[in-house]
Amino acid sequence: MKQIQAIVNQFIVAAPNSVKPLVMRRIAQFLTALLLAGLSVTALADKAILVAEAVLVETNPEQAPQDDGDVIGGVPPPAQPLIGTATKATYMTKGGWAVTSPEYINAATMVFDFGGTRSVSGATLTMDVEQLFALNGSVALEVYGFADNGKIEITDYSRGFPLPVAEVDIAGKKQVVIEVTGIVNAALQSGQYVGFRIKSAVLPSVVPSDITPKYVGVKFHPNYVLDFNPGPAPVPPANTASFDGFNLVVPLVNVPGIGVVNTRFALTSPNEVLFNLVAADVIVDGSATAPTLSGTQLLNCSAFSPPSGGEVLSASNSTYSQSSGQLGIPGLQFRGLPYSAQLVFVEGSSPMRFQLTALDPITTNPQTANTVASLGGVITLEPSQDMIPLCHGWVLIGDSARNRLVERNVISGATGKVYPFGTKPKELLLDAANGLVYFNVHPEAPRLYRLDLNTGTITNKLITELGRRYSTRDLALGESGTVFAILFDAAKVAPEDPDIPFTDTGLYLGLLYGDGSLVRPSLPLQDPIRIEYDSVFKRIFLATQSNLATFNYNTVNHEMVFVTGTDIPVGSACTDFAISPDGRRLAYPCPAGNLEDDLSAPHIGIHDLDPVDYKNPDGEWYLGVAPVSATFSPDGTLLIATDGTKIYFFDVVTHLLLKDYELGAQTGEIVSKVRLSRDGKFLLVFMKNDLGAPASKVYWMPIPAEIVGTPL
Repeated sequence: MKQIQAIVNQFIVAAPNSVKPLVMRRIAQFLTALLLAGLSVTALADKAILVAEAVLVETNPEQAPQDDGDVIGGVPPPAQPLIGTATKATYMTKGGWAVTSPEYINAATMVFDFGGTRSVSGATLTMDVEQLFALNGSVALEVYGFADNGKIEITDYSRGFPLPVAEVDIAGKKQVVIEVTGIVNAALQSGQYVGFRIKSAVLPSVVPSDITPKYVGVKFHPNYVLDFNPGPAPVPPANTASFDGFNLVVPLVNVPGIGVVNTRFALTSPNEVLFNLVAADVIVDGSATAPTLSGTQLLNCSAFSPPSGGEVLSASNSTYSQSSGQLGIPGLQFRGLPYSAQLVFVEGSSPMRFQLTALDPITTNPQTANTVASLGGVITLEPSQDMIPLCHGWVLIGDSARNRLVERNVISGATGKVYPFGTKPKELLLDAANGLVYFNVHPEAPRLYRLDLNTGTITNKLITELGRRYSTRDLALGESGTVFAILFDAAKVAPEDPDIPFTDTGLYLGLLYGDGSLVRPSLPLQDPIRIEYDSVFKRIFLATQSNLATFNYNTVNHEMVFVTGTDIPVGSACTDFAISPDGRRLAYPCPAGNLEDDLSAPHIGIHDLDPVDYKNPDGEWYLGVAPVSATFSPDGTLLIATDGTKIYFFDVVTHLLLKDYELGAQTGEIVSKVRLSRDGKFLLVFMKNDLGAPASKVYWMPIPAEIVGTPL
């Protein structure tokens, strides 16, 4: 704009006074023509210097030749990685190619030098098209940005912000102009060089093998141009959660103990995906709220009430836990599309710095009517492999990212007590009568771990027997504070004494005291993955992914007697197990349903199984689709089940479906299990996450008062 103004002034000053009005009209007409031609003032703004350009190429790795010697122990060598999964380019070339084929991916890459400029008020990347290679009339591209050192290397193939900062379809275009202000400002926080990587948005597996040429995308003239205006970075509106590639605006963050806070973050390291907190304004003071409950207080449901009114998070509320450092953002706008995000505070950082751990597209509107998410809510929590429901929305989870147990309220977002630990907690087991939590860990260790909710202390004890050292694969609460366990002996060394029970699977059925010592000798097992105990009829249930076996337990001499006729197939790839409160019914959800006597064409439902006569079901709770998880209501009149997309409420006695609700989960989310709070008033749906996942998620809703089962 300054350059244009200087030219205008020169013409006006040089013109005689008699023609100055005419000159000014001509200049106005000229500027109007420029605007109509699509040339903005940014076309004459400053230009960053193009210091490097190349094409980064990822190719399918060469398959090593195989012969009989490559197969060791009957196991072939691992499969080669697929194209599109590499973090480094295979090699570099030139030519402006940004195409994808079934055999390779070309990424046009460029680096610009901004000199001493450290922020811009606007920036555009311009690329001239040499040739287009469309697929079904489309040439979809992804634009990635990164901070660079001034030269292109094969490691630049995955460097920078993990998601595209822009996605465009350039079909029919001769020139591409992309607004890149946000990512330029982010990269300039690390230095003077800003890099871009342009790729086809088409996956290699989608490119047809019979097209000519055998690739899709674009070939650019490698004369890339980056125009910019120096100045302060633009700040998005503060009333909506959004990310523009640099500024992350998160209003109305619920911070228990502080209140409601409007926040803004800046992406200061796009390569490490680190954000600095640059503004935080408390708009609702919550510092005077009642002290948070914790420990055994969360087991007494009559001693306090669930969150209500303003304490209840809506599906759009962001939450921050000071104890865990987790910031959950259920909804924000990025590139004009809805996303959810998760950030974690970097301990010890000042000013406060946060690591982005998740930024996922939202495929389902959480406010859609009559879903679990809309009738209750959804909260993103610390990554955990298990969840223990407590009272009124409180849960205990095992934070596998920071190696600790954490009390969280899924309704209000509040954090109770945090119990630091030395490794990753895995399966959790509550002994409410004694205020204890037993758990195992990853990686497996030959110990029984225990959290005392009365004192907040965590202890562990070695589990040994006859020279064996056992880890625990699964746990179930027994009588008088004892714990049934599937034990695993990794050494699998056969004893010299043939009278000592031994199994080459390394799996044993054990009964432990709370200190980890064995109540009685363990029993060898084959391949169980789950153990449950019914304290009403004193029965132990062992489940594989298909079979179910029942043992009768003698509480006096601790004898475990196998029930003849059990240990038979009841389903396949089964995923959960529930015992009714009266001990008279079993629910064993399996994706293909429970097997009939002839083992053929099972119904897609959950059989109402007799605990000792599995082939004589009392009926079936029919879902019509693959069951994933189920649980009984505290009074035993309802079975609540899920297929991963819906929640079903069944009458236990009549087996009739009383009500069902869409879960409202996002595409790709998988249900781990459905449970109820200790008071039975809240449904909790715990979503599956891998051990290295950045977060876990819980959907919840109050149990509708009108859903009532037949009295038993």
